Amino acid sequence: MKRPKIVVVGAGYAGMSFLTSLKAATFKRADVTLISPTRFHTQTTMLHKVATRESASHVRLPLRDILPNSLSILETRATRLDLAGQRVETPLGTVPYDYLICAAGFDVEDFHIPGVDRAFRLTSYESALQLEKAFQSALEQAQKTQTSLSLVICGGGLTGVEVAGSCQVALNRYARAIEPAGLSHRVMLINADARLLPGLSASIGAQAQAHLEALGVVVKNKTVVSAVSDDTVTLQGGESIPAHLTVWAAGVRGSDLIGKSIPESVKNRVMVNEHLQHPRWTNAFFIGDVSLVRDASGAPLPPTAQLALQEGAYLAATLEKVLLGQNHLPAFTFHHQGTICSVGPDYAVATVWGKDLAGRMPSILKRFVEKKWLFKLLGPKGLF
Repeated sequence: MKRPKIVVVGAGYAGMSFLTSLKAATFKRADVTLISPTRFHTQTTMLHKVATRESASHVRLPLRDILPNSLSILETRATRLDLAGQRVETPLGTVPYDYLICAAGFDVEDFHIPGVDRAFRLTSYESALQLEKAFQSALEQAQKTQTSLSLVICGGGLTGVEVAGSCQVALNRYARAIEPAGLSHRVMLINADARLLPGLSASIGAQAQAHLEALGVVVKNKTVVSAVSDDTVTLQGGESIPAHLTVWAAGVRGSDLIGKSIPESVKNRVMVNEHLQHPRWTNAFFIGDVSLVRDASGAPLPPTAQLALQEGAYLAATLEKVLLGQNHLPAFTFHHQGTICSVGPDYAVATVWGKDLAGRMPSILKRFVEKKWLFKLLGPKGLF
């Protein structure tokens, strides 16, 4: 009997949740191949800690430490999905499939603003190391020239707030240790929305802003960026903000792989059915940043790590039913368990269990959530 070929594209939260949720029997029943541009799973929600040397462990994990040896890993990038021909095109050749699990991740949304490609963008472990190197170099240069350092973070969502808080804490720590009085290193957070963290309550957004400002961050809401250069961020209206470093955290879209392969996608996200399948090609599933899932009211769910993890776990159980010939499949339902946003290493804001929280407790809770995922990936050693 022919063994079905399952091809997974992407080793982010969605792809790894799917693979680590599959039963051992599935790997014996099918040939499973993972296509990934790197040999690692990266916790992208922790990249700001790498960039600022904030204490963090297990940010990048070797795939072979997690996945079974029976799984094949093709270390390359998918360049096109041929849903009609049931194959994935890569620089190393074409990979055929019977079932496609596309979890290709995200690309930066630049809103066609000139110069965004000149800003730092936390999209990979390598990009975080590049920012860390530039950050330390800028600090050393500021010390030599006895000038104040200016960092600009564009974007007032979860990533922008976390990056701004982590950068300002690092600047404050550096200033206390080395800098003479009179110098004031500054982080400016530029946010196009009326308030920070628009996906959470107004109260949570206000508490996040208050803590950022207490750290020293300058927050500019209702402020739109019109251009970025190597040393300047230009705002609508013509104002120029000097910037030794600029970090772009103003939004993401689904992987450009989707736009190249599926023209009817929306911001490179596939409008899937209740089983996370492509409406026409039902042996192709899309999860994580490349899937467009709607809630009960019809509104699209924001692509978060939490959604990706739930989609991956659901799809593992669903595909196992498909392989066994079962036709009645449960619909995917997202269970929102809360949102936590760190604002520096020891403070966070959150909405969990239907309540708004701020302070050290949600910061501890976020570490617990991170450890829970590591435990699923690595077992007990992920806790240390």
